[in-house]
Amino acid sequence: MDMETVTAASSPTRSKGKGLARASWVTFLAVVVGNAVLAGKLPVVTDLLALGGGVVGVVLGAMALARIGQEGRKGILGPALAGVVLNGLLVLIWVTNFLAYRARHG
Repeated sequence: MDMETVTAASSPTRSKGKGLARASWVTFLAVVVGNAVLAGKLPVVTDLLALGGGVVGVVLGAMALARIGQEGRKGILGPALAGVVLNGLLVLIWVTNFLAYRARHG
């Protein structure tokens, strides 16, 4: 028996959809913590972190939602929707702040 057979047999089957859903809302938490740690020190970095993290979180949540047809809703729908909504709000706030800044500063 080789090592791959033992590893595959001993590890439980993981759901890709659940992992993507979890990664979606964890991305939101990472952005919030990153912004709290860097607040006031590196404003450009925190802004880019919020935008990039928000977009990544929305994409991960959408990918998780796309897997519902193959894996079922259990354990995917709630976390994926939470990730899409929270990260979508991050992106929306970023865009409105950016547009307001451009309107004021040309």
